[in-house]
Formats: sequence, structure tokens, C-alpha cells
Amino acid sequence: MEDTILEVRHFVKLHYDINVKVVKKVTSYIDENYILTTDTEKTYLLKVITVKDNDDIRTQKAIADVMIRLGSAGFNLPVRLAANNGSTSILCPFGKSKLSFLVLQTFLQGSLLDDIICGEKDMVNLIFECGQKLAAIARHFKVVNTEASKDIQKVIIHLILQGEVLSHLSRPKSEWNLLQVDLYRHYVAELNDQIREHCQNAIHTFATMVVPKLSSFQSGFIHADGNACNFIVSPKEIGWKITGVIDFGDSCTSYYIVDVATLLTYMMQKAQSSNLDIHEVAKHAYQGYINVLPLNQDEIAVLDLVVAARLAQSISIGSHMIKLEPEKSHLIGQSIKPCSEILTKLSSISRKQIRELWAIS
Repeated sequence: MEDTILEVRHFVKLHYDINVKVVKKVTSYIDENYILTTDTEKTYLLKVITVKDNDDIRTQKAIADVMIRLGSAGFNLPVRLAANNGSTSILCPFGKSKLSFLVLQTFLQGSLLDDIICGEKDMVNLIFECGQKLAAIARHFKVVNTEASKDIQKVIIHLILQGEVLSHLSRPKSEWNLLQVDLYRHYVAELNDQIREHCQNAIHTFATMVVPKLSSFQSGFIHADGNACNFIVSPKEIGWKITGVIDFGDSCTSYYIVDVATLLTYMMQKAQSSNLDIHEVAKHAYQGYINVLPLNQDEIAVLDLVVAARLAQSISIGSHMIKLEPEKSHLIGQSIKPCSEILTKLSSISRKQIRELWAIS
């Protein structure tokens, strides 16, 4: 670890001319993150993102472009610092000679939603706001406000540039792409009997009843990682409010229903771990999202099936990751356990009951 700290300090000094006083590693699933405190008491986050091929490089560049566009539009999210060469990311070996994208960005002030303690009423209201925030991000890339510009040529150029950026975010080879069923379905065989059956059923139902209907679903840019650690919370006069969104590492072009289902999956996981009502939490997350970006009737009809598949995906991939990296078993296990409990609960009641509990109509 000491070698890594020295490498982080050297990198930041070399490329940004910033002196780092304190380095704190943040535990994460895949990428490496370091909270840095400088000699002037400023705080930054250094993200070290492993890249495997040119597709990964293009994806990371597209994410950077998306974040700049969102920041310019007034969304409160981390800002990437320009290095001495003017670039907002550096591609170089890091650690054990792994080719990585290194990004230094501002550290949003506030608390993580996952860290605050409040009553269930306040929490579900915050989760409603989380839904609104994610939907607003997706909606931003959905349409161009042509009324704001009388120059149709500028609008066309904007659409072309936006399309070029988003084309690099489809992530067809990612096992975390819910639509790529064959990339994660085989992990189900590694699970124990009861949860294996629930996961098999959820994934099979998704593949046979949801995937064939994709042509009728809305699609575009989505954050795709709406978990309680990716929302910044700040105090207001009474209670709390969501003030920022972080970690765009999983952002992609996909279907809005996937964004909603991922949000519901993570927020129910938060509820299960905090002894909150998972259905009340799911209802508020869903209502918050559609308050800004409504789903169509075809999407509404299968939302519960997409959530079940997303839970099965988390359980299957997470269990497999523990076998590959047993040193992360505690971290990953904190996600697998509540997801397994939630999928078991959902499997024990009818789809009609779920839709009523979540107020899906």
C-alpha cells in the first residue's frame, strides 16, 4: 500500500503540479479510488480505471464528454481537472503495469445517502428525489430544445456530436449490461439450490418475456448505477435534500426501464439492510423517476420482471466475483445477501401484488 501511495503522489505532482498530503483508498468493486487531501487542504478524488482495449478507451472518453455536457447544463456532479497537458484524463500504466485511465476530479461536499441516519418518511422522500435526479440526467440527452435556438444548423450539429459521443457507450461486451443475458447467465450454476432457482427463473423470464419487447421501449443515455453511495445529500432547514450525483463509471446507452430497475434494485437493497419497507422504497423510487421521465405502457407492464432480472444479475455476478477475488468477499457479500433476500420475497408473492405495492399502473 505504501508503494501505491507514493505512486499516487508522484502521479498527481507530475501531471497536475499538486502536492498531496494525505491519500485514502476507498474500497470499490472494480476500479480504484483515492481521496486526496492537498497541502492547501483541498480535497480531490483520483479514479484509476482499468482499460482492456480500445473500446474501453473510447467509452471512458465518451463518459468524460457526457460529464462535461451535464456540468455545463447545471447538474451538480464531479468536475474533472485538466492536467498540465490540457487533458482531463491520463492513459498510463498504474500499479502492476495495468493500463489505466487516471482521472483527477473535484470531491463533492456533503454526505452519501448510504451514510445518513433518518426516519423512514425522510428516507423515502430522499429516494423519490434520487429517482428525479436520474430521470433528469436521462431526459437531458433525450431531446434538444429547438425553441432555445433559431439556428437549425446548430441544432443539427449538436445532435450529430451527441450521437457520436453516445455511440461509444453501448457496452455490448459488459456482463453488467442487463441485456447481455448470455454473459452472466452461466454464473447461476455456481449458486446454492434455492437462490439458484429464483435467479434462473428471473433471468429466463426476462429473456423470454422482456427482451422480445425491446423495440417498444424508450432508450437513450442512462446513469445505470443508482445506488445509495452515488447520491450526495446535504442538510436543509428541516431534514435533507439530494444535491449531487456521482460515479458515472457504469453510464451507458440503454433503455430507461433498465435505469429505473437498477435504481429500484439498489434502493430496495438499502431498505433491506436498514430494516425499511422494501416495497415503500421501491414505490417512491419509481414515482420519482416517472415524475420526470414517464415510462410507456409496455415498459410499465414488465418493470417488476426487469427488477427481478437485475437482482439475479447482481447475485450471480457478485457470487462469481467472490470466487475470483475472495479478499473482497465482505464488500461484495454486503450486496449479495440483501439482493437474495429481496428476490426470495418477490418470488413468494404474485406479480399483481408487487404492482399494487409499488403503485405501478
